[in-house]
Amino acid sequence: MSDLKSKRVQDNSVGEFTETIEYHVMHQANVETNANKFFCIELQKSKRGHFRVFTHYGRLGITDVYEVRDNVGGSPITDEGTARDAFESLHDKKLHGKRDKESGELLHYVDVDVVSPTVGSENIRGKAEKTVKVKGAIDTSNADPRITKLLDQLVQENIHNITSCTSIKFTAGGYATELGPVTPQHVARARAALDGVNALIGKDGADADDDRVKKANSAYFSLIPKAFSMRISADDMILTSDAVLKEFDILDQLETGVKMGAAMTGSTNQRLTALGTDIEFLNDLDEVKRIKAYVRGSKAGNHRGTDVWDYDVAAIYRVRLPSERSRYDAAVRRYGNVQEVFHGSANANILSIMKGGLIIPPSTAGHVTGRMFGDGIYGASNSTKSLNYSIGYWGARRSGSGNAFLFLADFAMGRTQTATSSCHPQRGYDSIWAKKGSSLYNDELIVYHLDQCTLKYLIEMRN
Repeated sequence: MSDLKSKRVQDNSVGEFTETIEYHVMHQANVETNANKFFCIELQKSKRGHFRVFTHYGRLGITDVYEVRDNVGGSPITDEGTARDAFESLHDKKLHGKRDKESGELLHYVDVDVVSPTVGSENIRGKAEKTVKVKGAIDTSNADPRITKLLDQLVQENIHNITSCTSIKFTAGGYATELGPVTPQHVARARAALDGVNALIGKDGADADDDRVKKANSAYFSLIPKAFSMRISADDMILTSDAVLKEFDILDQLETGVKMGAAMTGSTNQRLTALGTDIEFLNDLDEVKRIKAYVRGSKAGNHRGTDVWDYDVAAIYRVRLPSERSRYDAAVRRYGNVQEVFHGSANANILSIMKGGLIIPPSTAGHVTGRMFGDGIYGASNSTKSLNYSIGYWGARRSGSGNAFLFLADFAMGRTQTATSSCHPQRGYDSIWAKKGSSLYNDELIVYHLDQCTLKYLIEMRN
C-alpha cells in the first residue's frame, strides 16, 4: 500500500479505465465530531490491462475530492493483485477508522449497500449492477376510483413522512440517500443499528454524553441520514423509547416503499399487486350500518369535547392480507374467544400496515405510551381511544390531509387475564383485557402472538 501514491484528479472521468471490477460506497455520521462524510473506492481496469484504485470522497452535498492510485515506482500497475491489495487495505482502514485528535472519538465509515451509486466514477454512477424487481400487474380501466384515491393518499403520506423526517429523497427510481438508492439490505442494517440504540435506552432515557450512546446514534445516522443543524445536539439524537419507536415506524415505512419499488408511482393494480393486499370498497349496506353504529356507539365518554369526538365514518374498505389471514385462520380455532377491536395509527403508517399487517414492536427498556402491558398488539373497544393514536394525540405525526384511519380487527383472545393496572400476562394466559379503573380511562385488549390478530376493515374517519 505504501508504494501506491495517491494523486488528485479533476473529476470522475475514467479515460481508458472503463471497467470497475469492484467498489464500496461508505458513509460516516458522527455525533461527537459533527461528521457527515462519504467515501467511495473502486478497483478499476483499463483496456490495456492496467489497474488502479479510484476514490471519491468529501462531505455530503458540500465537497468532492477525486484521487487515483495508478502506479508503483513510477510504472503503471499491471498486476491486479497489487491493486486489489491496495483497494482492500484502504477499505479496511476506513472501516476500522482513526481517532479524532480533539475528541478522542474513533471515527470510522460503514458500508452502504447501493445498487446505483450517485457518487464515484462515471463507470458506476447511475448504473445499477443489480435491480429491485417488482411483480408486474395488468392495468385495467375499471379500477375503482375510490381505491385509487385511497392508495394515492397512503403513498403520499408514506413519502411525505420519510422525506420530512430524514434526508432520504423520493425519486423516479424510488427512495435514495445522497449516495444512491435504498435497498432492503440497507434497511435491514439500519434496523440492526437502531437495535443497538434501543439497547442503551433505560427507564429515564439515555445520556447524550455517554460515548456508547453517541457511537450507537452515529452508526444509525450513517445509514439513515438526517438534516442536522450545523452542530449535532442532544435534541438531534435518539435518547428515549418513544424516539426509538418513531424511528422503527420510519424504517417500516421505508421498507414498504423499497419493496413496492416502481409500483409506488404505478397504476392502482400495480400498487395492489406490490402490496399483496386485497382492498375493496364496502358496499354491503347492512355491514356498513353495523360498523358505523359500532364506531359511534363505542365513543368513550371521557373523550367528549376532545379532538376525536366529532370524527365520523367517511368510508369503509374491506381488507384482506392473504398470509396474515391464513395464519389467523389456522390459529383461531386453537385460541377462540374472538373479540372485534379498533386499532389506530398515524396516516404515514397505514401503507406499511396494509402490506405487512400489525406487528409486535421491539422491546424497549423504558416506558412507552400505550404499552403498559408489555410487548403485544394493542386494540380497543372504544373507537375514540384508538382514534387518539391516529390523529397524533399520543405523539404520532398528525396528517395535514384532514382525515384519519382506524382498523377494525379480530383478536383471538384465548384464555384472558383481566387487569386494572400495568402488568405482563401470567403464565397460561394468551391475552390481557385491561379494564378501565384506577389507572386506565378506557379498556384495552392485548394479544401477544401475531397469529392472534387479523385485519378486516380500514375505516376512514373525518370530522
